[in-house]
Amino acid sequence: MLKDPLSVAKQLFHSSIHAIDTDMYSAAQQEAWCSTPPDYVTTPRPIRAVSSHVF
Repeated sequence: MLKDPLSVAKQLFHSSIHAIDTDMYSAAQQEAWCSTPPDYVTTPRPIRAVSSHVF
């Protein structure tokens, strides 16, 4: 059975945020961006990132 595309995208977003090296962003910052487990229904937030790194 195929998974719902939105569910797949949400899991990908969560996995991507929590795969970031904690030398760049702390675990607390990662949780602020996407909690574990993800709660997309009761805590809707815009997706945004702030970095002091210059690429």
